[in-house]
Amino acid sequence: MSHRKWSAGGQVAIALLAAATLLGLANYFAHKYYTEWDWTGSGFYSLSDQSERLLGSLDADVRIVSFLTDAGQAGADALGEIRAIIDRIAAANPAHITFEQIDPWRDPMRAQALLQEFGIDPRAG
Repeated sequence: MSHRKWSAGGQVAIALLAAATLLGLANYFAHKYYTEWDWTGSGFYSLSDQSERLLGSLDADVRIVSFLTDAGQAGADALGEIRAIIDRIAAANPAHITFEQIDPWRDPMRAQALLQEFGIDPRAG
């Protein structure tokens, strides 16, 4: 009888190990080959074919810097949508497009350094 208990316990352990291995592999491939789909009828969250071609053909580096901050829930929602669009733009040509988001309230020194680098006077307006 104890042999049967061990045999059943061993089968359960093997099944759990196999399930954990399959879940681990699925997670690995989902992370490595991550893809988003735009299920909206209008393609609201997709880049146009022309934009995809243009971004894919870039041979010079493009740097996108955002100084946007989230101001309440509406600001956070808008910032999330803007971030999603910029992520799609950067994904179209990751070798040449980089994105940096700066919160000037949380990192004022970095924001000031970038303003100087780009020659932007925040008081001019």
